[in-house]
Amino acid sequence: MAQIIQRRIMSIRKWIEVTKGIEVAEFKFKHIDLKWDKERRYVVVRQSVNKRKKALGKQPSLFTEEEEWKEYRMSIMITNDEESSPVDIWREYRTRAKDENGIKKLREDFGIRSFNKENFWSTEGVMVMNALIFHNLIHYLNRNIFNKNSPCEHLKTLRSKYFIIPGLLGSESRNSVLRLGSS
Repeated sequence: MAQIIQRRIMSIRKWIEVTKGIEVAEFKFKHIDLKWDKERRYVVVRQSVNKRKKALGKQPSLFTEEEEWKEYRMSIMITNDEESSPVDIWREYRTRAKDENGIKKLREDFGIRSFNKENFWSTEGVMVMNALIFHNLIHYLNRNIFNKNSPCEHLKTLRSKYFIIPGLLGSESRNSVLRLGSS
């Protein structure tokens, strides 16, 4: 499947320059999978590493042997929007490029999956509270207190580093004592 898409991309001859080092093009493709009932529109974005120092996208391993494609980073968007130009689709989708990372972070770090309630509004309330309050609080602590001069860490790391302090409950004389593992 990947080789078919690679051949389609490599056969594109009409690239539209958006800005220096960024070009877009499009093609149609129908997957063999039965869930894909019709052709879809693929919008391909290529960014030149030579012209853009911080070119986004990836260089698929399929392109590494091809000399003319080594200087490009590629991104592909699949859309059912038949009316907008490839440039308009790129402009629309690039603003949402990191949304999936945010959703993944909320799902994995903050346990959004486990907040399914019987009532829609109660689920929404818990998720909004979790996403807005706890996410912002942890983000603030991560940036301003825990990691002022270093890259931010995931909640999993912060949890084990700062929030969970292992201890052992014991006794001294007749008193209960909690012996903490850290000073």
